[in-house]
Amino acid sequence: MKNPPKYLFLENVLNFESSRCRERLVEVLRKRNYVIEEYLVSPVCLGIPNDRLRYYLIACRQESQAHFTGKIIRTLPVDGPCESKKIQDYLDRECDPSFDVPLRYITDYKQYKHDVVHPLDTRSTTFTKAYGSKYIIGTGSFLQTKHLDMRDYPKDDPQVLQTLGLRFFTPDEVARLHCFPGDKFSFPDSITRLQRYRLLGNSMNVRVVAYLLKRLFTEEIVNS
Repeated sequence: MKNPPKYLFLENVLNFESSRCRERLVEVLRKRNYVIEEYLVSPVCLGIPNDRLRYYLIACRQESQAHFTGKIIRTLPVDGPCESKKIQDYLDRECDPSFDVPLRYITDYKQYKHDVVHPLDTRSTTFTKAYGSKYIIGTGSFLQTKHLDMRDYPKDDPQVLQTLGLRFFTPDEVARLHCFPGDKFSFPDSITRLQRYRLLGNSMNVRVVAYLLKRLFTEEIVNS
C-alpha cells in the first residue's frame, strides 16, 4: 500500500490471538513501523454484566520501528476499579409474553445446562446472532422472572426450570448490555426481531471500543 493508514483498529473472536493469521498481521504491521497494542477483554471488566470476551488490536504508524512485546493485555486503560452493575439495571420495565422461552426449549434439551441469570446477577453470557431463534445452545442467557427467591437449584432440571418464568432478553435489553445509548439508539420498525438479534450478535460493546479508540486517537500507545 503506497499510503498506509495512520491508525488501525481490529476486533475478532477469542483464539484469534493464537492464530497464524494474527501472527502474519502483526509481522506486517511491525515492518511498516506501527506501534501495536493487543487486548483480550470483556465488558465485565468495566462492571457491565455481560461476558463478551473479544480480541482487539489498535495500531498507530510512526516514522521508525517501535518496540513490540507481543503481550496480550487483559485489562482496559481505565482509572480505578469499576463498580459491578446488576442485570436489572438494563431491563425493560415491561416485557411482552412473546419473549417467554417456549416449553419445548426446556424439555427437549435435557442434557444441556442452560445459562439462566437472575435480575440481581452481575454477569450474562455472550449473545450471538442466533439468539432468539430455534438454535438456542450457546447463544445467550435466559432471564429468570419468577420465584426470584430461588437462586440455588439444579440448572439441568427441566421440572425446576419450567417454574422460573424464563424469557429471552429483548433486543433493546441486549443493546443496552452492549452499551448502545438508550436515548439515541433504536431500530427501524422495518427490522424484524430476529434481524435485530442477528445485528446485535455481530456487533461490539460500544463502551469497550470507546476506551480503546480514545487510547488510539490520542496516541497514548505511542507515548506509553
